[in-house]
Amino acid sequence: MLFTKYLRISLGLVLNMNTLFITEEEEGAIGIDEGIVSKGKEEILNGLLGKLLIHKPYNRNASKAIMELIWQVQKGLMICEVDRDIYLFSFTDASERQSVLNREPWNFDKSLLILKPLDDEADTGWDGYSLTHFWIQIYNLPLHGRVKEIADQIGNQVGMCMDVDTDEQGRCWGRFVRARVFIDVSKSMRRRA
Repeated sequence: MLFTKYLRISLGLVLNMNTLFITEEEEGAIGIDEGIVSKGKEEILNGLLGKLLIHKPYNRNASKAIMELIWQVQKGLMICEVDRDIYLFSFTDASERQSVLNREPWNFDKSLLILKPLDDEADTGWDGYSLTHFWIQIYNLPLHGRVKEIADQIGNQVGMCMDVDTDEQGRCWGRFVRARVFIDVSKSMRRRA
């Protein structure tokens, strides 16, 4: 068959697969100085990668300016696009980065911005951008059921419950119970527990 014997490349050329091989010169690994690698790690230590889940054209410069404005970063923020709709947010101060994470979720032009903290092995694939925090409201619980433990159980049915808004005694008395839940946005939301 044509596909097993030849490789077609984008310029329209056809190459015989038998002629493709790696020379001794090409076999060697490229050595990278560990000092250079650690310098790069330090530069992104206070960084976030963010993916904007948008399906329509948008103004990239406006999105960057709006993020800077609403995040109210005082000590410095650098924003650059590293892939299609994926941004690197590099903070000068770690506490400002944490403040942005604590106030998730974020959106731009009615589209969700999913953030993830950078680690040494950070990648820009979709897998890392399907989880984000949401505050959910739980209604119609009986008054005696408005406690942290029940809100945790319900929140864990929706996603992974991270926090429940309570008073000092652990009560959630009000019109509804608020829970902060880590949700996988690549899956459909459950309509009922």
